Amino acid sequence: MILLSLQTRFADAIYSGRKRQEFRRRPPRRGIPGLALIYETKPTGMVTGMVRIDGVIAVPTGQAANLAFEDDPYRDYYDRYLEGAHEPVALMLGPPVRFVRPQPLMPLTGLRLAPQSFCYVDSARPEITALLHPESCRSSVAESEDE
Repeated sequence: MILLSLQTRFADAIYSGRKRQEFRRRPPRRGIPGLALIYETKPTGMVTGMVRIDGVIAVPTGQAANLAFEDDPYRDYYDRYLEGAHEPVALMLGPPVRFVRPQPLMPLTGLRLAPQSFCYVDSARPEITALLHPESCRSSVAESEDE
């Protein structure tokens, strides 16, 4: 399982369904397709949900904005972020799920510090498997459509 570190604005865009790709300067080498935990960086500083990563697409230099969906609010940002990366990729995201209660990083994953971009965590940890039950989660996309 992958743990993605995201700024709150990007996590919110994923939860709302407006951001369906996550761009990274290097690709994960394992865990795809699969679930990823979403860690929101400070000031939130918690694991707030999860999303399925359905695949990875290599991003040619200067083409990230062209790969992003038209309604992605941050599409103009991606080429600047990926500038100089040796293996930039787009992670193709499935429907996200926001946890009812955000989870602190250490008890959930065993990590003392959040990764800069992503890292691998043990999905067999009891703290993680407990979060995979429906009562721990709510569908963010369906919830935002109801509002």
